[in-house]
Amino acid sequence: MEMMSAEINELAKALSAAQAMFKKASFDKVNPHFKSKYASLESVLNCCREGLAKNGLAITQGTLSDNGTLYFATTLMHSSGQWIKSIMLITMPGSPQALGSLLSYYRRYGISAMLALSTGDEDDDGNAAQESVQKHSFPLISKVIAQEFDSMIEGENAIEYRNNMLKYYSGKDGLKKCAESFAELSSVHSPSIRNHIAKKRENVPAN
Repeated sequence: MEMMSAEINELAKALSAAQAMFKKASFDKVNPHFKSKYASLESVLNCCREGLAKNGLAITQGTLSDNGTLYFATTLMHSSGQWIKSIMLITMPGSPQALGSLLSYYRRYGISAMLALSTGDEDDDGNAAQESVQKHSFPLISKVIAQEFDSMIEGENAIEYRNNMLKYYSGKDGLKKCAESFAELSSVHSPSIRNHIAKKRENVPAN
């Protein structure tokens, strides 16, 4: 599967100019269960639309299949015809509602990763994560992804479900105490956590 055009010099030049115009994506959505904020798709698009358009760049997103495996693709294109593609494996949930939620997450994450966008996240001194770093060689789940996980957990028992997830994966990481956030856990658990949440959402009634 090809990931970029034969040449990307014009695209790279245009992207460099566009990035100088990008703004921070504001955390404009709130998870009602955890009161945590995250950047919506609209917020992510608003921070980069102008920079892309003024430099001959455009983004397309959609699903594609390769040998029976389904992927979500984000493609950055330049007016010269040059392009770069990023793909993520889709873990299929069992219902259209859950798939729609998952694809919304892939859209936000795909654009942010492709363009190296700043989502307005604040750094801390890392004290809460220090113990977890010492326990495993994998990097921690990023704050952006951790907040996405929070935003995807819904339902009457959302808080209890989140706490149980944190307790379970804290045990897998060998932590002495339960993590308070997904950002304190090893990133190796991200696919499993995402899959669990997607399956959980299948049983959450639509609003």
